[in-house]
Amino acid sequence: MAKRDTALINLALQVLAEAVARHPADPITTHPVQLALRTLYPYLRDPKDLTRFWQDAGRTDPISLSSRRGDYAAIATRLVALGFEVDARLR
Repeated sequence: MAKRDTALINLALQVLAEAVARHPADPITTHPVQLALRTLYPYLRDPKDLTRFWQDAGRTDPISLSSRRGDYAAIATRLVALGFEVDARLR
C-alpha cells in the first residue's frame, strides 16, 4: 500500500473520530463526514459499515453516541483486517 493511501485512510478516520466525539444530540451528517466515508469506500470494498455509520450519524437519540462509536469501531477494525495501516490512536 502506498503512503498516500495510508495518509488518506488515517485522515478520513480522524474526521470520523472527531465527529463521533461530538455530543449525541448533534447530528454529524456533515460534508466532511460524507467526504471521509466516500474516501474510505474503495478501501473497504463493502459499503455496509459505511452506510450504517451514515444512517446513525443523523440520529440524535440518547443511544446514538453508542451506535456511532460501534459503527466507527467496525470501520477501523475492517480496515485493519484488510491489511491497511491504521494509526494506533484511531483504532
